[in-house]
Amino acid sequence: GLLVELCVYHVQLASVTEVVRRCPEVRFVLDHIGKPNIREHVREPWWQDIKAIAALPNVVCKISEIANQADFQSWTIEDLRPYVERALEVFGEDRVMYGAGYPVVLRASSYQRWLDTAETLTSQLSTDGKRKFWGDNARRVYDLPSSVRSAQPEG
Repeated sequence: GLLVELCVYHVQLASVTEVVRRCPEVRFVLDHIGKPNIREHVREPWWQDIKAIAALPNVVCKISEIANQADFQSWTIEDLRPYVERALEVFGEDRVMYGAGYPVVLRASSYQRWLDTAETLTSQLSTDGKRKFWGDNARRVYDLPSSVRSAQPEG
């Protein structure tokens, strides 16, 4: 079946949700958790819009490149935390996946810093949830062979 990647900004999320609602036979991946306005610490209407799109079963959420939505020079894990926690809450562990966002993430972070940040922000997931986040969900969504390695950091 058709798979569509949604690379949209927070101000477009409500409109995109209506399109997704009209296409239940299509699978969608919401990239970068819908690009919330982290730089200015704005949660609404993204907070409600992410819940609305997550209510649609044909959407999964990629937690990727969100440091780029924060202040490039001074972002912290705590700036990102409420947005990632909200995405995990509304999508659940079966419909979230890691995304490197490489090389674009390099505008705001080193790859290693983003990897470490993602690991910290998803540390509350169960062992099974972490396995899904770091690889299993992507293998399922993109129909990848099981031989494709997980992105999960070792340790």
